[in-house]
Amino acid sequence: MAVWSLIKKSELEGSNRLDPECYQPIFIETYQMIDRISENCFLGEIMYSFGSGRNLEQEELAADNIPFIRTQNVRPILISDSGMSAISKHNKNAILLNTGDILSVRVGEGVGNCSVVTPNYNNSAFSDNVIRFKVKKINPFYLITYLNSKYGELVWKKVSKGTARSLVSKENYQLIKLPVLSDKVQNLCNKLIIEATFALQESRSLYSQAEQILLEELRLKDLDLKDDLFCTMTLKEVKDNNRMDTEYYMPKYEKLMEH
Repeated sequence: MAVWSLIKKSELEGSNRLDPECYQPIFIETYQMIDRISENCFLGEIMYSFGSGRNLEQEELAADNIPFIRTQNVRPILISDSGMSAISKHNKNAILLNTGDILSVRVGEGVGNCSVVTPNYNNSAFSDNVIRFKVKKINPFYLITYLNSKYGELVWKKVSKGTARSLVSKENYQLIKLPVLSDKVQNLCNKLIIEATFALQESRSLYSQAEQILLEELRLKDLDLKDDLFCTMTLKEVKDNNRMDTEYYMPKYEKLMEH
């Protein structure tokens, strides 16, 4: 079913935003709701230290180096450690993060995803495809909650409409409008996110413990199941098993079955 809205000339947002998608009813209703809040502002009024990271030589994450946050690590609200790489602690070209910094994907897949830097990622580095900015006057943990909420996502869709490709700029972020709620609400968002961070860390620790207990009970803890670079099979074995994929014949599976 067709959806349309009538906009007065005086309500247009300048010659750069004449595209009809910008004036969809859902966007207009969202902004009207924000305007009904007694205090609101544009992100551009409270945002500073806006910029991207650097393209640095990476290495495997270990205890003695610096986590390097890339686009795949920037997920809604919390940073994901899945596939996290690192840089040397001696690298002098890195820009380091502080707790409360806001990260966002600048380009490509996941563009616009936003995370907040929690204490466990303080002094981490970030890539050139990730944007970092700081905010004043409001709690950054409240801001990240809003940006990932239903209404924050609608506002983001509105300000990013008209972008020719999957790339966002400082101007897109500056135009994000947000309600400024009470300190009580903002502090609650802060508290819950920090608690969620600790709960997530604890769950990973408990999962690792459970995995070790299972391996010990099955007597698999010390079993060497590393992947071999190659293996040799006869044509008869291939025909008998009716399998030609190399993964099926990896020696580690035979070791596991014999154990």
